[in-house]
Amino acid sequence: MGCEADHVRDHDDPMSGLSAREIAPGLWLWQVAQAGASGGQVASLYAECPKHVVLVDPVLPSTGTVDHERFLGHLDRDLDRVGRPLAVVLTSDHGRSAAFLERRYRATTYRQRTQDDVPGLGTIVLGEHRPTERIVTVPAHRVVFCGDIVTGDGRGRLRWGSDGGAPETVRRVRVALVRRLREFAPAAVLVAHGESLIGPSQSALDALLRDVEQGFV
Repeated sequence: MGCEADHVRDHDDPMSGLSAREIAPGLWLWQVAQAGASGGQVASLYAECPKHVVLVDPVLPSTGTVDHERFLGHLDRDLDRVGRPLAVVLTSDHGRSAAFLERRYRATTYRQRTQDDVPGLGTIVLGEHRPTERIVTVPAHRVVFCGDIVTGDGRGRLRWGSDGGAPETVRRVRVALVRRLREFAPAAVLVAHGESLIGPSQSALDALLRDVEQGFV
């Protein structure tokens, strides 16, 4: 990421499972190929914040691969350049690669609170229905990272992730969530699965709200 991420991005080809995209200065979205039968890619966020370098929902390339070593080399150089400790922020109770980063970098992992512990980031929580899940916001750049809560369909639209709750509860929570996202007016809606939206997102959020109101939950 950071000053070295151009080399990651330039190496974005079918033979590599690792790619990165600059969203704003000090803010990068990286993707790695998922192992196993599910295939596809999963995205994570790198953010340079006032007191930390933060990885949100970090998924690293598989241990022992060229991409794994390449990723760690970029991260090592970024941490040396920025001179701040590493923090991991999770949008759910999925650990991702947090344990590895805790061991290698003595990173601190934040699973519940964010804005009080990691200045520069905020959260939009889902409430009692899904108390361990939240959307992470980067107010300085008007960017949101939705984790698994929302996905991208590759055609400029957003879709809801799976939710096994009671339909009326799910509907109420999702309506409130979209309204908060619309108030935030994000310049980018980043997702872990599918294609993120970079640029105006109001129409996609409006469509997401219509899906809820019409019962497509």
